[in-house]
Amino acid sequence: MRSHPLLALLFAAVVSGCASASAQGPQPPPLPREFRGAWVASVNNSTWPPRQGMSESEQKAEVIKQLDRVVELKMNAVVFQVRPACDALYKSNLEPWSEYLSGTQGKAPNYDPLQFWIDEAHNRGLELHAWLNPYRAKHTSSKANIANNHISKLHPEVVKKYDGYLWLDPGEPVAAKHSMDVFLDVVKRYDIDGIHMDDYFYPYRGKENREFPDDESWAKYQKSGGKLARNDWRRDNVNRFMQTLYAETKKMKPHVKVGIAPFGIWRPQHPPGIEGLDQYDVLYADAKKWLNEGWVDYFSPQLYWPIEGKQSFTKLLDWWLTENPKQRHVWPGQSVGRYMPKDGKLSMEVPNQLAAIRKNAERGSTGFIFWPLQRVMPNSALTDRLQANEFAEPVLVPPSPWLDDKPPTKPTAMLVGRGDSASVDLKPGRSAAPRGRGTSAGSDVWLWAVQAQINGQWKLAVVPGHVQKVPTQGASVVAISAIDRSGNASDRVTVKVPGVKTTPTTAPASVAAQ
Repeated sequence: MRSHPLLALLFAAVVSGCASASAQGPQPPPLPREFRGAWVASVNNSTWPPRQGMSESEQKAEVIKQLDRVVELKMNAVVFQVRPACDALYKSNLEPWSEYLSGTQGKAPNYDPLQFWIDEAHNRGLELHAWLNPYRAKHTSSKANIANNHISKLHPEVVKKYDGYLWLDPGEPVAAKHSMDVFLDVVKRYDIDGIHMDDYFYPYRGKENREFPDDESWAKYQKSGGKLARNDWRRDNVNRFMQTLYAETKKMKPHVKVGIAPFGIWRPQHPPGIEGLDQYDVLYADAKKWLNEGWVDYFSPQLYWPIEGKQSFTKLLDWWLTENPKQRHVWPGQSVGRYMPKDGKLSMEVPNQLAAIRKNAERGSTGFIFWPLQRVMPNSALTDRLQANEFAEPVLVPPSPWLDDKPPTKPTAMLVGRGDSASVDLKPGRSAAPRGRGTSAGSDVWLWAVQAQINGQWKLAVVPGHVQKVPTQGASVVAISAIDRSGNASDRVTVKVPGVKTTPTTAPASVAAQ
């Protein structure tokens, strides 16, 4: 029977967790649910790897350091950028290795970084979402020579120069097909939990402030009999990509979540009083339509502004929630970097935004994504606050019932030993199978939700599904649910541990429970 190297850390948190995030009573409380993600950017070596040319062991050590920090903060997902500019931080036959690994585009490492991230994330019970940029082909800050198998060398006719970037023309079928093939290749070959893109559709207008140079593709469209106006045609190019990505991902792996993080404002004055960039007419991104149509499983508008102001976080969040008829997850992006403590003083902006998100949980606002992970790597007044309050207890990712609403079979559990040295052997129910690494079946046991009653209080530990033995660590009762890839929870199996002395205490119920 295998135990797990992080169980000591997990159960130490269970024993010493803050009382305000636990519940008293003879029965376990509802399982708390919230998506707590963070973006891990590779472009310009922002988050990982933090510099080019690191050795394999250095790169792997940094992955472990970052994922252990995510566990320590009781977050449950990372969104890892694997395609910053038509390049790859994974083994690909379609695009060259990224320069952000070695400093040389096309130079292969001795391992597959994405696979390593997946294995280490899943080994900690964390979701790993692969983040790809659909159209950016070369960043302005890039210093590396372009590899021979880069799209700009293979099909220069579909790549445009714009404000110092190289950019795929979304109106060129060859470009759109290439990006779609790249996205679906990652979905097919890797055991990811989500496929994700951010706000780079047609480019932001930089210093040049000019139209995107797509005269050739526009002329082809007109010659073929196309009837749309030019701006509508541009939006349609992006819309068709979004719709196709969602449909094809679901055909291939229904449990893989499709997520999009557009610019936080759809159009100025939506809602009234909001000012800012018009992504509809600048980026040609009709993000409202994608949410309205349900072409996403989660929607993460980048709400990087404070609660008060002309780009009010709360007003924009409320507006996006009104545009969610399919009841998809709305997990807004939060810029923790903008609100880090100055002179050691805590800004309450992030905690207040979290409170606003949780207030709207019944409307679909059941989580968030922090930008970026590296800003919460070191301890600070903000992380101290979050660990003591908002993130005092671990949580499970909310379920996605439109993908799968059938819970796993109730597991079986057998107590081994007595008292503080006891442990519980876990097995999936008869119709389920233990989730092995590298599998993609949505019905397997993905996680164990282990609720332990210690001194009259219920505490939660989230344990990877491949674990077969969990220590009870002083608990008088342990209740265990199997969790599948879509977040569904089985009926609990409850085990009483004889020989454990308890001291009843009182504590308020857990927040964000579903």
